[in-house]
Amino acid sequence: MNTQLKKWLAKQTPWLQDAAEKILRNGSVSDTDIERFVSIIKSSSESAVSEDAEESEIVPAVEKSVVRLLSLGPVRGVDALKPRNPLVLSKHNLSVIYGHNGSGKSGYTRIIKRACGKPNACELKSNVFLDDDVVPECEFGYEINGTEKSISWKSVDPAIDELDCIDVFDTQCGRLYVDGETELSFKPPELAFLSDLINICTKVDAVLCQQCDALVCKLPELQTSFDGTDAAEVYYGISAETDVDKICAELTWSTEEQLEYKSLVEQLQDSDVSKTLGTARKQLEQLKVIETELRGGAKATSAAMIKEVDQQISACAQKRTAADEFAKSLGAGSTITGIGEASWRAMWKAAEAFANEVGGNSIPFPRTDEESRCVLCHQTLDEDARTRFQRFDDFVQGELEADAQAEEHRLKAMMDSLPNAPSDASLSASVQASGQDDVLEDELKTAWKFIRSVLADLRRSVVPTELSDCQQKTESLVSKIGVIKQEREKAIAKSDADAKAFDRAIADERVRQLEARRWVVQQKKAMHSEVVRKKAHLDFDQWKKLTVTTGISRQASKLSQSLITDALVQRFNDELKSLGAQKIKVEITKRTSKGNVLHRIVFTDVKRKISSPSDVLSEGEQRMVALAAFLADSTGRLASNPFVFDDPISSLDHAFEEKTIDRLIELSKTRQVIVFTHRLSLFGLISDKTKSKFNDVHIQREPWGTGEPTQAKLFDTNPLKALNRLKNDRVSKAKKIFQGEGLDAYTPVAKGICSEFRNLIERVTEIELLAGVVERHRRSIQTYNRLQKLHLITQDDCNLIDEMMTRYSCFEHSQSSELVSDLPEPDDLDRDMDRVITWLKQYKERVG
Repeated sequence: MNTQLKKWLAKQTPWLQDAAEKILRNGSVSDTDIERFVSIIKSSSESAVSEDAEESEIVPAVEKSVVRLLSLGPVRGVDALKPRNPLVLSKHNLSVIYGHNGSGKSGYTRIIKRACGKPNACELKSNVFLDDDVVPECEFGYEINGTEKSISWKSVDPAIDELDCIDVFDTQCGRLYVDGETELSFKPPELAFLSDLINICTKVDAVLCQQCDALVCKLPELQTSFDGTDAAEVYYGISAETDVDKICAELTWSTEEQLEYKSLVEQLQDSDVSKTLGTARKQLEQLKVIETELRGGAKATSAAMIKEVDQQISACAQKRTAADEFAKSLGAGSTITGIGEASWRAMWKAAEAFANEVGGNSIPFPRTDEESRCVLCHQTLDEDARTRFQRFDDFVQGELEADAQAEEHRLKAMMDSLPNAPSDASLSASVQASGQDDVLEDELKTAWKFIRSVLADLRRSVVPTELSDCQQKTESLVSKIGVIKQEREKAIAKSDADAKAFDRAIADERVRQLEARRWVVQQKKAMHSEVVRKKAHLDFDQWKKLTVTTGISRQASKLSQSLITDALVQRFNDELKSLGAQKIKVEITKRTSKGNVLHRIVFTDVKRKISSPSDVLSEGEQRMVALAAFLADSTGRLASNPFVFDDPISSLDHAFEEKTIDRLIELSKTRQVIVFTHRLSLFGLISDKTKSKFNDVHIQREPWGTGEPTQAKLFDTNPLKALNRLKNDRVSKAKKIFQGEGLDAYTPVAKGICSEFRNLIERVTEIELLAGVVERHRRSIQTYNRLQKLHLITQDDCNLIDEMMTRYSCFEHSQSSELVSDLPEPDDLDRDMDRVITWLKQYKERVG
């Protein structure tokens, strides 16, 4: 055991020493052990320590078995993956799986992350474009120390323990390393030991909390009517130090208090004056409402109001007669009748509005110049018509019409001000609420019946006559209601004065306080039990302090500096250097949380505070820093675990790209390295640097789904063999699809064939026509014993290559929307491939 750790452990509490001994001896603790630790805590004190704990050593981590992935598939229910053949990885340590965007590379990566139990693995989902809700699953073929195994794994299953050593790097993982805090994938045994102690502390604390929570309060609930009393404050304030006997003695009634209580209750049992007063006041308010409504109705039907309405009706009639007489004079001699009437005036106003809308306000209405036309019939107006139009407008705008309309408006306003009469049902409810239903209801309904009749006549502009008797009865009823109201006001004032002589509120409060004291004293036994419970809670609070993990985390932080951080920093710096990114000013810092050491990448020598490195670093620099952090973390394991990379060179320039590839090749010397990529440059460089000694896998999208491995090699050293295979296998299958399933199923297959054919033509150009002097994505130029073949190239050779490259490049690159090339049919593909194969055989014979 580390000396520093041994000294620290010797100073810990007995239960923690016992837990440490169990971990060191057995590697884990049982539920029985947890119960025993709880018993030790309850029987010991915080200061008790033992110096005689038996010596045990922390067992060093044993190197894990050598693991290799051999195959993935069959796959079901993951994205659009639906390969008919498994993705097979050869015995080469370095495997490069190439595929275009959308070919299924990321789907395979997600499966590996999830099955290997990576903490940042996302949930696997089936194809969202299909109504096929199935549980994602995949069969894994792998090797443990040379022994092959296979397992059919579903996303609902736990992670595969034997594959948890596989480390996966993708864009999401890269973001975590750059912007987040990460816990190392490998933990030294000393820190693992402290993490185990923290986990045990958490479990012991959970047991103590559970036992403490079981000690529930059994005090009876205080009546809500006693809330806020002195006795309630005492009742709810019980603590572990409360002397229940003492407070019950203080709350028990004395003889004088018993007599006081009896007297107060007797007085309060009298009629409730405050309640009676409240009812009387509500009835008075309703009576005032009845009086106000009736006064309004009486006023509206009074002789004065009727006279005023009669006068206004006469004034309206006079003004309208004068205006109409003038209007008739306008129509004298006209063959049209009704000039000046309401419908005619409405038509004139509509014509004016139309003229203003069409011609604007710049031309007055009516237009009476020589070019004027009627806005209704569009006929040209002669001189007589223009004169009539001007006279019509004078009438409409004239004083007589304006006076008539003004009087009509006043009459309308007068009618609108007349009150609405309540219904008999509403009157019944009102007088009942006022407490006068046996006195006023019949008279009130009779009065309102008269008022409704008068109001109806007035609204029809009919002046009622011989109403003096009914009007007098209504006014008499208003006076009667006023007298009743005054009497009620006097009675309420007297009752209010009587109530003030006895303060019921003070008496009520005193009775409430006394009754609360009596009730609390009756709970004496329950209060004793509550004091015992409170004391037990204090004990649990002290016991739970012995499970606090702060000290363990502090010790883990001290050990992690030498056991983890220093070594990690060194590996990180070495990785930055090997990747050519040592000029990026970043470093690794750490913090410890519950025994777990978390690391973060930060800038060095910054002058201003930033939230994260991604705010400053370019995409390429972020990728290099993330790769360095990932490799520094993962290579800290004792075992040579497999690595899986999903597009590791994304966003990198050629210099960083080559450094990364060199590092991948170096890693593959001691472990399996699997790389998913869509970059041909990565293939070219790896092929050049490894002399093609790596596992070359090509996956593509097929009509039935993505992730389908193909036999075609992107960098096949025998293009003629690859052309024959493409023609005989792929084109033959495409022909069957074209004939059997139609154009929609044929299109994606044909595009893949065209793209592959175009790549093979490039390989023919590189390997055969140019004799391998230069190749795409290969940095070296090889001239030895090759240049002399170039002079044998003829114009016909160049023409054929140009023709085929031109014809099939459009399916590899984006096309103009105006010049879309049709996909060749299977016979066209067959014919073009035959031409290239025949030419290539002849060319090889020619150059020897």
